[in-house]
Amino acid sequence: MENFHIRMRAWAFLLLALVATATTWADSRPVTLYGYLYYSDAWSDSGRPVPYYGFYHITTGDGSNALQGCEGTVGDNQVVSNSGCYWDGKYYAMDILGSYRNYQSYLRVFDVKDGWKQAQTFDLGTKQEETVASDMTYEPIEGKIWAATRPFGNTEQGWLATVDPATGKFTRLCSSRFYAVLAADSKGQLWGISREGDLYRVEKDGTDTKIGNTGYVPNDLAQGGTIDFRTNTLYWAWKGFLAKDTWRENCYSQILAIDLSTAKATKVVEFSRQEQLTALGIINAHPAAPDDLSDLACTPTTPGAKTANVTFTTPAVTYGQEPMTGTVDVQIYLDGTAAASHQAQAGQPFTAPVEFAEYGEHTVSVVLSKDGRQGVEQTVKVFTGSDNPAPVTDLRLTVSADRSTATLTWTAPTAGENGGYLDPSQVRYIISREPKGEDVVTDYATSDGTWSEVVPIDMENIAYSVVVKVGDKESRSVKSNWETAGQPIQLGEFLDVFGSQHNFDAYTVIDANGDADDMADDFYKPQWKWDEQYGCAFYYTSILDKKADDWLISPAFEFEAGKVYRLSFQAWGYYGYENNLAVTIGNDYTVAGQTRVLSDRPFAAPMGSPVVYHIDFIPEATDRYIGWHVTTEAGEHTSIDNLYLRPIATTDVPARPSNATCQAINNDEQVKISFTLPTKTEAGDPINEDLVAYIYRAGEESPAFAEADLSTGAEVTWTDTQAKQSLNEYTIYIENEAGKSIGLTLTCDLTQGIPGAISSLAAARNEDGTVTLFWQRPAAGTDGNGHTIRPEKVLYRIQRITDGVYTTIADSVSTINYTDENPAADMLGLQGVVNYSITPFSTGGEGGTTFSNSVIAGASYPLPFQESWEYQNAKTAPWRTEGETGSWSVVGTGYDPYTLGQDGPGLVNFSGDDLYGRAAYGIFLSPYIDFSHGENPTLSFYLYTHPSYDADTKLMVGYEDGLTGRRQAFPTTYLCQSTTEGWQQYTIDLSTLQGKTDVAIYFIGSIKKAEGNTIHLDNVQINADNTGIYNVSTPSANAPLYDLSGRRVLQPQRGQIYIQGGKTVLK
Repeated sequence: MENFHIRMRAWAFLLLALVATATTWADSRPVTLYGYLYYSDAWSDSGRPVPYYGFYHITTGDGSNALQGCEGTVGDNQVVSNSGCYWDGKYYAMDILGSYRNYQSYLRVFDVKDGWKQAQTFDLGTKQEETVASDMTYEPIEGKIWAATRPFGNTEQGWLATVDPATGKFTRLCSSRFYAVLAADSKGQLWGISREGDLYRVEKDGTDTKIGNTGYVPNDLAQGGTIDFRTNTLYWAWKGFLAKDTWRENCYSQILAIDLSTAKATKVVEFSRQEQLTALGIINAHPAAPDDLSDLACTPTTPGAKTANVTFTTPAVTYGQEPMTGTVDVQIYLDGTAAASHQAQAGQPFTAPVEFAEYGEHTVSVVLSKDGRQGVEQTVKVFTGSDNPAPVTDLRLTVSADRSTATLTWTAPTAGENGGYLDPSQVRYIISREPKGEDVVTDYATSDGTWSEVVPIDMENIAYSVVVKVGDKESRSVKSNWETAGQPIQLGEFLDVFGSQHNFDAYTVIDANGDADDMADDFYKPQWKWDEQYGCAFYYTSILDKKADDWLISPAFEFEAGKVYRLSFQAWGYYGYENNLAVTIGNDYTVAGQTRVLSDRPFAAPMGSPVVYHIDFIPEATDRYIGWHVTTEAGEHTSIDNLYLRPIATTDVPARPSNATCQAINNDEQVKISFTLPTKTEAGDPINEDLVAYIYRAGEESPAFAEADLSTGAEVTWTDTQAKQSLNEYTIYIENEAGKSIGLTLTCDLTQGIPGAISSLAAARNEDGTVTLFWQRPAAGTDGNGHTIRPEKVLYRIQRITDGVYTTIADSVSTINYTDENPAADMLGLQGVVNYSITPFSTGGEGGTTFSNSVIAGASYPLPFQESWEYQNAKTAPWRTEGETGSWSVVGTGYDPYTLGQDGPGLVNFSGDDLYGRAAYGIFLSPYIDFSHGENPTLSFYLYTHPSYDADTKLMVGYEDGLTGRRQAFPTTYLCQSTTEGWQQYTIDLSTLQGKTDVAIYFIGSIKKAEGNTIHLDNVQINADNTGIYNVSTPSANAPLYDLSGRRVLQPQRGQIYIQGGKTVLK
């Protein structure tokens, strides 16, 4: 028997983001499993043109929870392994290409030791059933590869076969059950899992013994299994259903550990993207080989030396966990080259010296052998010589309460970045301040890992980077956390456009109501944040039932005494609802430290139409921070941008006016403003000069009112005759030689109340085809906001509804009637059903929408008129139905009794409903027809009669006047029961309708018993004498043409009359 030699060198792996959830299994050790990735639904959204097929590995219990691709095998969509196994440093993988009619079998061999290169490919021929392997396994006692095979596409039958690794030949040995998984344990026993999820002990003659059901059912043939020889645990790469799920609606993808004594399955990995592994394997050693090492180490003899000692405890058991005694052969490799051979005693400590040719990082490998059986190669890395310093760890930035001082703390490295020697006495630090990356110190020594500075820059969001330096060697840089620190910003001018996350992070965010605490996703947390898309500060909420209580507080400012400052910024809401935003100032960046309110007025401005705030104030001596406090009702978002803070005057400007009032007058159409001029300055000194008063409307650059030469203490009154019927905002400024005062803002709300829905909406068809709407105004009163509803100022938005499509036909109607001049605009020259919606609105908002009755729009069809529902298609429209106990339908063939149409395929029938034995009654109305041209009009139609009809099955005929809505039935009743079987034509004189322009003919079906009594109607015609050519016009270039019966015409004939655009035209 050949030696089982396993030497695993340093493999490079490609990481594929196929994440699994690890599950703790108390009886397991970490096991690295290999397999072929056959499927993942991550491929469908990765953007990659081909799947990431290939061999992957995953280690149970290592916390990485990721499949890693084996070098050189990932992404080759030409190689697909349906099954396979590992043996003696190579992976054997079966690839079946084609369909059951013609398939080709290949056995591909991958050299695991040589970077998974494809070493051989055996072409096993076409349609070789013994090669269709669902799983393969290496059996260590006889040293053979076994396979569970089956006919292509058949899981009812199975065979056991062996595989010759030298030739790839499959030898069928015996019939067996079909096994989705086949695996051999360390004793050479075969085990199988059936398509029902049952575990079997499988003998090599094909007989088996059922151990039990695992509770897991494979959903297809792409499974994989292997056994760890150290524990004799079966690992199953399972994809399928839970046995307990009757309907099997959910498919799972997991790796299971199967207890061979009970068939109990324990989940050890759960894949998140339906990953499917085949050819599952473990890099097992022969069960008689020495076990793995648990304490392999390589330690330099002295710090920085090239010599080292290799140490470990020689195992006292074999790989199959049987006792092992006596000597064990030891082979040591340095960087892949054999360096030394030794012998060790089982169960005893072992030490061997080694020497490396040069300084640096090295790989030391150890292979143990017992009686020619080699164990799994074990490796460890060691660094010789002076190493590059490792970076600091636990780097943390804290700032003082006033944010002026920054302190760094860290844990110093004790070894090099590769674990090599590092002289602690030579460690120095380079510290730089971010975001500019400027060095603060370049050769700092400390024994306790601390450093601090008074931050000498204007307050902003900062961090520090630390590099460890030993001589001329440096570690990689480590960056601290970010904090706001520095000195108060000197004013000057301050402008912030929130151009980056870094800018925003200089502000303090406070979630005062704590509603963001339970949100895992930062994006959806209801708090202030930076909006990357629009470059602004943004309060977002996803909570629809809780009012906001959130703060955004600026960095510190250094205000100058005796100055008046102006804060300007833009604000808007996402939806344009009312936002409650207060602007505050204080001595600290806490809620308690915001002690004064500068502005507390709501605003309503949608995205794209921001409101501009201008807030003038005189800071107090301790004021440093400005805050924005949002308390908007649930569901609205708030944004601010373009902050601009600067001094605008001294405190020698006039004080603000007193006794200021702002009130609505003249039926709430005008605003009256009154105030008293000041007598002192903001500093409290008397004013000894005349003053100028200004009143600005919000958003306007020029004053709406300006008056000079006013005496101090004088009363000023002004009436705004151009006030808006909404919220009016005014700012008053008083000016002296020192400049304008701080603005005093007043508001007066002339917003009209939101009207209620209109009543008594009716739509009526006119003789000329137009439709007129009538309604009543909404009631007077007040709305829910306390605004007065003025019915005479309400406007109306009117929409026409055709086939569910809404078209606005009038947007600001002030009357209570409206005529739609072209109601059939969307009907391509036909008639159709329309109705209308009317929404009242005022400056306060929209009221409820009211819908009209339905009316028929479009020009009436001229005579002659004909409809036969050929091939179940109506040439004219609309045909309307009424009635709840029966139904009119256009059909290709009539039943109960059976008949074809009178003039070919297509007819209408009326059928009843046997439910509760009720009688059926239903009306079938034609489109409107014009009887104003032609003489002696007559109606003809065909009714199907048959002896099998009940005597009570009958048809009545009448007409409807489209202008008045009046209906009149003709006196004759038509019975369906007759000794004559077949279509009967009936004619009705319509002379009484001559001259009318809008008439619909209707048919009434009446059935007492539904079964066998379906009424059949066909070929309805209205003809008249002397219809002539009338209403001839020039045709529109684009409107479709119809003949006089309403049929669409694609190729008109010269000299013929057609309907186009609702008029009769001559081609």
